[in-house]
Amino acid sequence: MNTNQTLDLFILGGGINGAGVARDASGRGVSVMLCEKDDLAQGTSSRTTKFIHGGLRYLEQFEFSLVRKALIEREVILNIAPHISFPLRLIFINNDKIRNPLLIRTGLFLYDHLGGRRLIPSTDKVNLISSPEGFEVKEQYSSGYGYWDVWTDDARMVILNARDAKRNGAEIRTRTEFIGAEPQEDHWIVSIRDKATGVQERIRARILFDATGPWLKSNSSKFAGLNRPNDLRLVQGSHIILKKWWQGSHAYVLQHTDKRIVFVVPYLDDRAIVGTTERDLEGPIEEASILPSEQDYLLDILNSHFKRQFGPDDVISSYSGVRPLFDRDEGKGLSTVTRDYHLNMTMVNDKLPIISAYGGKLTTYRVLAEDVLNMLDPFLPNSGNPWTADKPLPGGDIPQGDFNSWYVDFTSDFEFLDESLLKHLGTTYGAEALDILDGVSDKSDLGRCFGSYFYEREALWLAEHEMAKVADDILFRRTKHGLFLTTEERDNFENWMISTNL
Repeated sequence: MNTNQTLDLFILGGGINGAGVARDASGRGVSVMLCEKDDLAQGTSSRTTKFIHGGLRYLEQFEFSLVRKALIEREVILNIAPHISFPLRLIFINNDKIRNPLLIRTGLFLYDHLGGRRLIPSTDKVNLISSPEGFEVKEQYSSGYGYWDVWTDDARMVILNARDAKRNGAEIRTRTEFIGAEPQEDHWIVSIRDKATGVQERIRARILFDATGPWLKSNSSKFAGLNRPNDLRLVQGSHIILKKWWQGSHAYVLQHTDKRIVFVVPYLDDRAIVGTTERDLEGPIEEASILPSEQDYLLDILNSHFKRQFGPDDVISSYSGVRPLFDRDEGKGLSTVTRDYHLNMTMVNDKLPIISAYGGKLTTYRVLAEDVLNMLDPFLPNSGNPWTADKPLPGGDIPQGDFNSWYVDFTSDFEFLDESLLKHLGTTYGAEALDILDGVSDKSDLGRCFGSYFYEREALWLAEHEMAKVADDILFRRTKHGLFLTTEERDNFENWMISTNL
């Protein structure tokens, strides 16, 4: 891209909203540059519960529009990303002391019918005394409901959107710091700096989209002449990861005494994610980490529902994300603050637009992107129509979207490779796994093994095709290999990346 030209759209922030807008806009013929100060999905977008979900508890706040929008998106995501998303059955454990069962049944009925469900099964009642799903549950909980949402790899969802944007002509700049933006007569001058080289550039752009999420407030001073709403509430949510202790691929939904819902979700075959907590952020965004009280909160709810008892030593790791909620009314309880997104468009000098995204969920990122493009339609009269609901993300172009059938054929073509490696490649890259394995006829063709089932061929492909620049980009966002390597193996891989000058 010629940086002397005037871009249509400059996007600040490489999380799911920024990447989603970059994909949508570039696919409509809009010239786009996205700037991210760290790596794609390094912030909030990789610290979710890994769900594309309607938000069952949002029905209690009467957010029917949000729930309907999110329910519809579950099936859209299954269609465009069948390799990194799949239906997940959740067992909602009844507790009459917290919620009336009639309220739960009514909510699940609406959940089944609000979104025009086609691919996802309907709700069923579960006897926890006699069913396998209740084997690990305390006997005081005798009944529940099985309902369905969609699991996804949140970080890869971001990366695949950014890759598709790049394929459509967008410029994606990671590890590039935003210095500031100054309004001119008919365009903005945006100053950015490459964090590795220190080289600065000045970019001309007609429209700005701020998708920095939690950093939106702190970035406001970098926009000359801009006065944005200050209705942002930063909320920390933390998760813990433990060894999976139940049989089956289902998840659990637990009710805490404060009426919050906590999810227990299978993760990476033998692990479980438990979360999330919710508290107003204290301290810098970059230093957000789980507090002892948050860990105790999650362990307490596990111990109140399951026969097995858990303590701090059972926690393998944890992660915390900061959610930027749109909150007009200060002093409201966190549970009542909307999880829907809010888009604010400010005009500078009456002709230079900047759109800021407040709040939102991983689930509705694609709809948010369409809404942004709708708002910008008067400024982009020659842009195309909405298209992202029907076009698969990279690797998702699987016949009929039938991942299971595709996977059977894929594994049969590479019988000489370990099952764990094939499962990883298939569920991470989908159809692009064939590109990674192109020309491989023996395990030795994969190159050096860095530990577990992580090989040199995959690392080289990620550096070339997925904008991975440092070891952590590969180990913890484009893949989860870092969770299965020893400290020594991770260090060896980092040294290899440096020595090969990737």
